[in-house]
Amino acid sequence: EGGADVQDSPIEDLCYVNLAHYRNSADLENGAHVAGLPTPWVNGVDDPTSFPTLHLGSDTVLILPTGSQTGILQCGSEGFATIEKAMDRKENQMAALGARMLAQEKRATETAEALEIKRGGENSVLASLAATVENALTSALRFMAEWQGADPSEAAIELNKDYFAQGMDAQMLTAWVAAWQQGAISYPTFFAGLQRGEMVPESLTAEDEMEQIGNAEPLGMIGDDGQ
Repeated sequence: EGGADVQDSPIEDLCYVNLAHYRNSADLENGAHVAGLPTPWVNGVDDPTSFPTLHLGSDTVLILPTGSQTGILQCGSEGFATIEKAMDRKENQMAALGARMLAQEKRATETAEALEIKRGGENSVLASLAATVENALTSALRFMAEWQGADPSEAAIELNKDYFAQGMDAQMLTAWVAAWQQGAISYPTFFAGLQRGEMVPESLTAEDEMEQIGNAEPLGMIGDDGQ
């Protein structure tokens, strides 16, 4: 009683499925090595010790005793179909559990809003983990600040919780520009929107951008050298 309540890891199920997928992969590789490689065979030879060494290749001739047969023993692709299907099924399970690196997403048939809703639940779990890490790091930083004689209330660590790799498209950019030109939003608000849309770097401030715009030469301006 009174101890910490340790919850199961959100990727625990994924780890179990991944481990089972690894076992299937090992079985498939072992089977392909043992039974998948072509193996020559010969029958109809009474005394194998007196049989000459076989040399395989298109530039050799095999002289065999009368009535003997030869061939290549090899396992077909259907021999490992069960293992391959099991691996495919586990890959789909891992994709459903959050490991989308094993399954290709059909982005062409999904809108940005649909993808955002689809990943909302996953990101909420990830954001919860990030908040826990934030609290732990902040507590450690404040503890160190007390030892250094600094104000611990000013120590804080904030992790990035924006997990949507979605930039600003042309339609959204046009709407933002129109809102700024019509006076519906201020330039700092407009510039902040460009930063969130990954149109300008986060390290650049609105003041620096205005200064760069003022110092830029007009398009098509001819220099002193006539170029």
